[in-house]
Amino acid sequence: RWRDLGELAAFVALAILGHAAVFGTLATAHNRYGARIVWLATFAAAIALVCAYERRAMLTADPARDILPA
Repeated sequence: RWRDLGELAAFVALAILGHAAVFGTLATAHNRYGARIVWLATFAAAIALVCAYERRAMLTADPARDILPA
C-alpha cells in the first residue's frame, strides 16, 4: 500500500512538472493554468495522511477494546 502512495506521489509530481513545462513554454503565464492542476498535490497529500492514520490506528489497535461486554 505504501508503494502505491509512492507511485501516486511520483505521478502527481511528474504531472505538475509536465504541466508547468507545457504551459510555461506554449502559453502566457496565468495563475489559472496552475490552479487547474495544483489540487492534485493537495489530494495526494490528503490520501497519504488518511493512509498514515489508518496504519497508525491498525498498529495501535487494542483487541480488548473491540469486545463488547455481555
